[in-house]
Amino acid sequence: MTLYLAIAGLLFLLAFGRLCGAVDARYERVLVLCLTLPALALSCLRWETGTDWASYIEFFRNITTIAEAKAQNWWGPGYAYLAVLVNSVGASYTVFLLVVALLLFGAKLLFITRACAAPLVAVFVLFCGNFYDIYFVRQDVAVIFFFGFVYYYFHRRHMAASCAAVLALAFHYSAVVPIALVILLVRFDWKKILVVGTFSVIVGYLIVSRLAREDLLRLAPALSYFGTGYVEEKASGLSTTLRAYIKILFLLVVVAVGYIWLMRRTRQESAAEWSDFCLRSALVILILSGILLPFSEIAARIPPYTLPLFAVILANYQFRLRQFSVVSAIYLCLLLSFVIELAFLYSAYPDAYYPIKTILN
Repeated sequence: MTLYLAIAGLLFLLAFGRLCGAVDARYERVLVLCLTLPALALSCLRWETGTDWASYIEFFRNITTIAEAKAQNWWGPGYAYLAVLVNSVGASYTVFLLVVALLLFGAKLLFITRACAAPLVAVFVLFCGNFYDIYFVRQDVAVIFFFGFVYYYFHRRHMAASCAAVLALAFHYSAVVPIALVILLVRFDWKKILVVGTFSVIVGYLIVSRLAREDLLRLAPALSYFGTGYVEEKASGLSTTLRAYIKILFLLVVVAVGYIWLMRRTRQESAAEWSDFCLRSALVILILSGILLPFSEIAARIPPYTLPLFAVILANYQFRLRQFSVVSAIYLCLLLSFVIELAFLYSAYPDAYYPIKTILN
């Protein structure tokens, strides 16, 4: 844990330097690139490090044809067909990780530098929230493309938003929940909700009524993903449900403080609208996941989709050290509280995150 706290401390100093003006904004993108490249390298050179390692590598080795990719019902098509592609050229699991890492970190670098006023702050938040995706699994890829969907949807670039949404769903089916919530609820256009909802019900009925029983059974794996129990064995004594509720409660506090204090000191009007959109998106996602958790622990998969949104909210706040106030102190406390999230994350699978092993040794 000491290693991760040291990295978090370094990233916080860089973020704080950016907020105070000690780090020139002109060099920020270069710094973010310099931080992202080592993360990318480690993510694909790691070996037997990270959660689900054994099941992922076994699955990769067993998916060598398109027929096998279609037959499986665990990995989304994004992961499955990439595995077929890599296996078809006789490449190793490390090459597969490299391909996914290039996709993930390329999208991450693009979106956080475009969507965040202070990307170094976002890097700190994302590291504390999920190790900056160094130990990525398929949902982490879905999360970054969901973030891209939210960004493009806010700017009304609907074609790009649709592509990002498709990519998110291709890597993890759980992305359908936050995507649907953002489309239907975040703009709070109830007329649109009614029209889209009615249209969806009619189209859904027409499709289902014309599908044969065999076709419906093909949909069962994806649908059962949301309807079955979800239990993980963690080093922590807390259950998946309780851990998820603690995470939701923590993030709801960030939302509340964001609405009350932070939105008053956002860098500019356009950034304020974007930050507000992220706040509302995070709010509806967290509320629904909290409602669904008692029915199925699979709802614990939903809160991670809000992490990039909080990175935007905290990165867009205008911090002035010379005009330090109570609001500024609250902001710093919120930022530093993500270190607790880092400790909480590490405690779930300490053996999977340390020691860090690579293919080189």
